[in-house]
Amino acid sequence: MTIFQFYLCHCQTGEPFQSVDSTYIKGAIKNYNGSEEFVSYYLTDFSGETKKHLSRIDATGNFRFTFFQESERDFAIRYGVNRTAIYSKPGDTITIIIDQDYANKLYQFEKTFTIITKDNFSNEINIFFDEFLPVYSNRGETLRNITTDNSRIKKIQDLLLEDIELLDDVSKRRLLSDDFKLWAKNWLTYNAAYLISGLPFGRFDEPINIKRYVKMFDSIPLNSTSALNCSEYLTFLKWLSNAYFLISTNGKVNSSSSFKPMEDAKEYADDNHTGIVRDLVYLGLQKIFEENNKKHGGFQKANLSEKITHVEVRKYLENHSQFKSNEPLALTSLIKAHSASDSTKNKILNKLNPFKGRYIFIDFWGSWCMPCLLEMPKYDGVIKKLRHLPVLFMFLSVETSEDDMNTVKEKYNINAEFYNLDKNESHLLNDVFNFTSYPSHFLITPDQKIIKLTRLSMETLVDEIKRIVE
Repeated sequence: MTIFQFYLCHCQTGEPFQSVDSTYIKGAIKNYNGSEEFVSYYLTDFSGETKKHLSRIDATGNFRFTFFQESERDFAIRYGVNRTAIYSKPGDTITIIIDQDYANKLYQFEKTFTIITKDNFSNEINIFFDEFLPVYSNRGETLRNITTDNSRIKKIQDLLLEDIELLDDVSKRRLLSDDFKLWAKNWLTYNAAYLISGLPFGRFDEPINIKRYVKMFDSIPLNSTSALNCSEYLTFLKWLSNAYFLISTNGKVNSSSSFKPMEDAKEYADDNHTGIVRDLVYLGLQKIFEENNKKHGGFQKANLSEKITHVEVRKYLENHSQFKSNEPLALTSLIKAHSASDSTKNKILNKLNPFKGRYIFIDFWGSWCMPCLLEMPKYDGVIKKLRHLPVLFMFLSVETSEDDMNTVKEKYNINAEFYNLDKNESHLLNDVFNFTSYPSHFLITPDQKIIKLTRLSMETLVDEIKRIVE
């Protein structure tokens, strides 16, 4: 199976461009009630970066979008409370019918989404998600209640075996295809690997080295060319690259001449990966080092792109010869120019306008997000360390109840502004701030510019904010 990357290539107005390398989506909301302004879709690129895009729904409930696709794999679509995956190939025309009556009922994928395409692969995904995701839903709470990394890893491994047994059972009962079963097994495996990959980095209170880190994946293959058509695998490789970076830097920035984390990170990649997978890890490391050098300095120049030999990874590099820097953007103008309704835009501006002229630290989080909750106990100390600076802390929760939001604020004694976002507000801010992962952290300057913060640890977050504000 081959690799692909997605590039958004067309807005939602006018007749959509389509070529042999593009995928054309046309859809309709059955019984559309106007409660949501957008359908969200998520495209994962070659480096494992997932970006959220919005397709505006017209008054009759219709929507459409087109994206460039170099080879086959899955992308995600969301409406209401349900998010599913759709498998597509270059040149596909896919029709999506979404039933409004089921869209806000959890785990009703088969009834919510009807996918009309050349094969039944995407509908098979919905069949499996209907049975799997209700089982998966309480997993975060289960893992939070386990206190050690080793115990969590063992639990994740045990749960993965149970998940694969469920996949086999559903496949037999519903006569699902072998192609789907392979994709789904990879999806389950690398979703579990992703959960494992971040465990040592939520607290920064336990030592971690490369040997210990790689051993965490003893039961999961780090190199799997059969998984390259699965977005979960590329996402996992991205986080693996990030882990190599964190281990090589020890969560710190050091300008001394002896500080050469790039060489260590490359050694980690060479020792644990081969072929195209090694090149993908090189790609992830190249991007991470370049982005952090722009923000912090102190790193040697990234040169891993010169080591990449695989033709498809080279092609990606040629199309992305310079990774985009996170230049500050005008927040207010971006919100006002967005295609969301005036009502949604005004609700967000009303939250921000009282604090004009100040630095605003924003944490996007959710009560369902384990990494988010692991950070919360640290914030009382962070805020106290920065109390001499004109920085307001604002926490914007997504898919979280008011009670859960207030419980977190009170439990961890966080002296800050807390707001709960509705669906349309979160869609707009995801689009404006250009992020999909939680938690995500930003600093708004007094002149309304957005700066994305790179949190190596809660300790370096304090240093990063000081460098900007002082």
